[in-house]
Amino acid sequence: MKLQDRYNNSSWIIIIATLGAERKTFRRILRYICSEMGSPTTRIQTYLHGDQRNKIPGLLKLSEQNTNDRRHTSYVNYINELLRYFGKERVHLVGSTAENLKLRWSTDGGDADFLLVSGRLEIPVANIIPRSDTPRYIWLRGDHLDERYRGHLLDGKYLCAQLLRTVDPQLFTTLRAIHTIVTSPADFVPGRESRMTSVGVNSKVGLARLQMRDLVVDNNAFPGKTRGRHVGKRCANITAQLKLRWKEVKVNQEDLKTLKRLLKIVALVKEPGTKGEHHGSFNYFATMLSEALSRPSLFEDDLDDEEVIVFENDMDIDENHGNERIKATYDDKTSKDFVPAARVSGKLQCMVDFRNRMTHAAWPSQSIAEDIFNNDVFVICRSAPLNPSADKDFCLGFNLSEITLSQNMPEVAKTVYIIMKSYLKGLFQKRFNAKNREEVRLKSYHVKTAIFWTLEKHGSCSFWTGTSDDSILQGIRYVLDKINKCLKDRQLCHYFVTNSNMFDGFQEEEYSLCEACVDEIMKDPVGSIALFFELDKAKKAEYWLSPDEFEQVMALKKDGGRKDFVDRLEDALIDMLRGFNEAPRSPDGSSPIRNAALGVIELFRKEEQEKTGGKQSRRESNCESQLKPEHVLSGNRSGASVVGGLLNMLPHKGKDVQKWTDGLVQFASHFPESRKYIDMVGGSSGVWDVLQAASSSDPLAEIRAAVDRYLSCPDDVVDSVAMELKQKIIAYFIGQKEL
Repeated sequence: MKLQDRYNNSSWIIIIATLGAERKTFRRILRYICSEMGSPTTRIQTYLHGDQRNKIPGLLKLSEQNTNDRRHTSYVNYINELLRYFGKERVHLVGSTAENLKLRWSTDGGDADFLLVSGRLEIPVANIIPRSDTPRYIWLRGDHLDERYRGHLLDGKYLCAQLLRTVDPQLFTTLRAIHTIVTSPADFVPGRESRMTSVGVNSKVGLARLQMRDLVVDNNAFPGKTRGRHVGKRCANITAQLKLRWKEVKVNQEDLKTLKRLLKIVALVKEPGTKGEHHGSFNYFATMLSEALSRPSLFEDDLDDEEVIVFENDMDIDENHGNERIKATYDDKTSKDFVPAARVSGKLQCMVDFRNRMTHAAWPSQSIAEDIFNNDVFVICRSAPLNPSADKDFCLGFNLSEITLSQNMPEVAKTVYIIMKSYLKGLFQKRFNAKNREEVRLKSYHVKTAIFWTLEKHGSCSFWTGTSDDSILQGIRYVLDKINKCLKDRQLCHYFVTNSNMFDGFQEEEYSLCEACVDEIMKDPVGSIALFFELDKAKKAEYWLSPDEFEQVMALKKDGGRKDFVDRLEDALIDMLRGFNEAPRSPDGSSPIRNAALGVIELFRKEEQEKTGGKQSRRESNCESQLKPEHVLSGNRSGASVVGGLLNMLPHKGKDVQKWTDGLVQFASHFPESRKYIDMVGGSSGVWDVLQAASSSDPLAEIRAAVDRYLSCPDDVVDSVAMELKQKIIAYFIGQKEL
């Protein structure tokens, strides 16, 4: 019997006992159910701890992928499809989101970690100098590296860690442009009510983007309505910075023209009157992009004689800020961490040792081990826990290999890992707080490493492939035993760099506190889960802003960050052109911008076909299940939604289509937002064209062809081709739930 069924049965037995059934009667019921469900000893334990055991499904619920997690995966795929046309830059979704092993608080949307890999700098194995005291941390020799990208060498020999502390234009081009846009501070209302505020915050290994819904700072909410929308001219300082950057980039006029057309596609599909939050965010970006593209060009201007201020890095820290933090509250919070990295070229000896070790391991399989051996290894900026050298220290990153291992763990081991995370966030946190320690010293990556070692030695045990709660309890005990032994030995070997101790930096008091927590959990592994839910229930939706973060938030009060966003978009445009300049050219000298855009559309098309393969089309499904007349004309739908819904209800073939179209246009003209929508698609004839496009059996193929025509057509027909493209895009998305 599966876990969930057992939990449900346990709950109603406890109800019977609570209602005061006679002992004799209850024993009979208990014996009967035990005979149906399994071992009496295990079942009695289930009843005694029934309420606690019902927490396990709750934990698994909080670890499920949400919409943002799935979007992150898709976005990374699209970005990498784009990047592959321009060089070796790549982005990887890493950490618990990529592993699908996240445990979030109920007040948070969770976080996501992205590894930004430079296409300009690769580190040969021969240039890696492991630190003797903690070999996973390294110094990097700069000899035989391209002088354009290695920066100033420390002591004339070593790379400076600052090189990978930021998304530096010296190492990043197109990926830096994307990062600049994504991390721009903003404050706006994308949907009907909720206000979204996002700021850039410094993390240990890069820059994080923190986004909060309905943020309130120091008991003063932001104004309920959007502030001034006019962005205005650049300030003198920004103008000087951008001029300096334009001067450093070679501008290919054909590239610039194609890029601007590509970016204008975003504005083409902006829909007036849309109220959905996702569309509202898109419309905000489209508006800011239109502002940036409409500004006078700077790249042809000569620099003024005035002093030019060097472009400030977007991740610089103002050392003059104090440490006082300001309390803020929110309804929901998400964050994204961006970690700059460089690839290691060649095979590390530790990976060769890993592959040899796997020939005698119970887990993972030989094929998985070979995949891991062939994964990229990265270098990131992080100071060592022992005798840190902040200006020289780097760290080896095995992110892709850890994802492969985590995704191939048995299901029981994955559940054990989620439960172990609940201990860290619950019981460990409470015990550490009682000792006036804010941060739990034992981290999830320590636990994950312990699970890897446990599986490597005991992965052949049958309980790992079981489906019962007993299997989970056995898995918990095995992992707790491993952690307990490592704590007593004061050593947890890194899974790949096995001569590196992951407990480096622990203090004796921290070891003792962790040991006490493990001992307490081992006495009642299931009951200890309850503390996570106690803290979750008591957890306040609050965040303490650093002085730098508070300054960003206050700066948003003026215009919601619009002016800064547009400035950043201009800066991103320069980085995109820098990336195009380094891309392989076709025989006619043009960059592969057009092929990159078409490749992304084709990837999206394939994904959509996989989702809907063998099923009723999304448009037909929406027409039948949602877009009924009473739904379409309901009071809370926008003008665009009304028109879109009616379009879905109309016949798309036959002689009466034109009559229906004319009637729709006359009806919709009574609604201002609907009138805007109809004008946007080209009036009555445009509505007809949208209906025709909506009847296509492969609308994404038609969109791809229309994009191809738009990016390559002569200037004298670009407006008409743009309208055709807009109509085809709208025809595709018009059947969506949220217009």
